[in-house]
Amino acid sequence: MKAPCTNPVNGVKVGITGSLASGKTTALKFFRSSGYRIVSADRISHQLLKKGSFFYERIVRRFGKGILSANREISRKKLGKIVFADKKERKFLESQLHPGIKKRIAELVKKAGNLAVENSLLFQMKTENLFDFVIYVTAVPSKKSENLERRKIPPGKAKLILKAQGSAALRKADFVVQNNSSVSDLRKKINKIIQTISYPC
Repeated sequence: MKAPCTNPVNGVKVGITGSLASGKTTALKFFRSSGYRIVSADRISHQLLKKGSFFYERIVRRFGKGILSANREISRKKLGKIVFADKKERKFLESQLHPGIKKRIAELVKKAGNLAVENSLLFQMKTENLFDFVIYVTAVPSKKSENLERRKIPPGKAKLILKAQGSAALRKADFVVQNNSSVSDLRKKINKIIQTISYPC
């Protein structure tokens, strides 16, 4: 594990990863409550796909106008049905978006202040070296099922997403958080990590 406060002037940069429905987004919110700027790789991806963006025409050309919504924006739901069911198409989409996501995260990391970034493909995109610390959030199947049900994600779609995400190497993370209980329990675990990494040794 890296020493706390490796660069106190620039701030602490934290990467949060884990599989679908493990509790990454909730963990990210706790960092915001502690004064960290927060960023979601999924949100960056959404911005890259907006109509008029550099990637918009390229993606529509590849997947067809059937992926567009009524307002001519790319429907992530329609696009997701294609890419999570076809590895070749998913790899193409990743080859287009991942460099842009990684570039944006690298820009944000350079800015002063504490920053927490959520990215389910943090290791796959080879962005771990951008951060001072990496947190891997995991949960038992029953907890994931509970989270999936709350988010109204069908089991079939969830299975495809989990397969696409794969399993990040836990041994590469500085902290592994077991999210198997309550939100309050997760908050305590995250706050303990924040205390560990945010204060001088």
